[in-house]
Amino acid sequence: MHKSLFLILIVIRNNNTLFPYLLNLATMDIKTLYLKDANFRENNFDFLRFLAASLVIFYHTFPLYGSYPVSKVLGFLNSLPLPIFFIISGFLITKSWINNPNLITFFQKRILRIFPALIAVVIFSILVIGPIIIGSHGDIRSYFSNPETWQYAQNIIMRSRFYLPGVFEGNIYKGVINGSLWTLPIEFWLYIFLSFLGFVKILEKKRIISVVIVLAMFFLHRSLSVRPDALELSFLSLPVVLTLKFGIFFYVGSASYLFKEKIILNTLVFIIALIILYHYNDDLALYLTLPYIILYFAFAIDSKILKNWGKFGDFSYGLYVFAFPVQQMIMHYLGKNISLPIFFITAYLTTLSLAIISWNLIEKPALRLKKLNIMSSLVSLPGRMLKRNIAKAPG
Repeated sequence: MHKSLFLILIVIRNNNTLFPYLLNLATMDIKTLYLKDANFRENNFDFLRFLAASLVIFYHTFPLYGSYPVSKVLGFLNSLPLPIFFIISGFLITKSWINNPNLITFFQKRILRIFPALIAVVIFSILVIGPIIIGSHGDIRSYFSNPETWQYAQNIIMRSRFYLPGVFEGNIYKGVINGSLWTLPIEFWLYIFLSFLGFVKILEKKRIISVVIVLAMFFLHRSLSVRPDALELSFLSLPVVLTLKFGIFFYVGSASYLFKEKIILNTLVFIIALIILYHYNDDLALYLTLPYIILYFAFAIDSKILKNWGKFGDFSYGLYVFAFPVQQMIMHYLGKNISLPIFFITAYLTTLSLAIISWNLIEKPALRLKKLNIMSSLVSLPGRMLKRNIAKAPG
């Protein structure tokens, strides 16, 4: 106990505001939970994803409004959402593969979760947002005859496209239709790589490979990120440096599930991790502390409200994919005529409404198709037809 407190003192040596909290640590009730003993069906992941999606909307509010406040708190909050998504994804996707190591079933689940809402928001942007904006100042025929309009649909096949011709050109954040979709190709390719590791029997039998992957990604990311052209490097249309960065979080989440019997969730370690993360708030601190913080929050915090957060639906994905165009639409029509807080509240409530509609009319019905094993049926269809033809053949 005293060694742990000594570590905290070192970490916060220049931050006197945290000393009152240290006084409580000495007498606090320390909770310990072995991750392997956690109830994986009851967790707080739905809340964490909802929180992360909400933080994305909150942070995007500032650049879309043309405000760039310098604040340690805002910088801290901005650093959290995407890593949270990737850590949770790595953990749950690995769990899904281990429980059912079938490629067809694996990708059917991923496709039915990602693509329905993605297709909806892309089509909505092309066929509704574009014509509405162009109709107020331009030629709709030219809009639909422009190849760039239909190139935007490549977002559906995981090729990031940000612009529709003539749309949001007068906005503060000029021309960008949806600045959130670029992470989806990264995540999908991480799914593909993880499924490959599982398919060749490496993922579970050679668990150490997940640690090797994390370390390889870390050192490659550190070496490439110092290059002047770092953000321009691409592979398979993916931004290399960002793919490595978020790949680290994904595979740390994956490794956390694979080594779950060795992970102990402890209240004191959780608090130390929080303090370190807030104090340093850089990539290394995120890699070392955030996965533990997420796992502790997901499994060791026992709250009926948090565990039942997804009772009425998982709105986090809808919040994530619909928010940016909603914010841009509001800025297009109202601009600086509304205050920053009103802009955020209006955009958030509008997006939440769309997310609820998307969940109930698009995402939830699509997820029901998992029970039908559509992809398995399609794959086996040629064989069944061949057998039927052979059975009908004379003699």
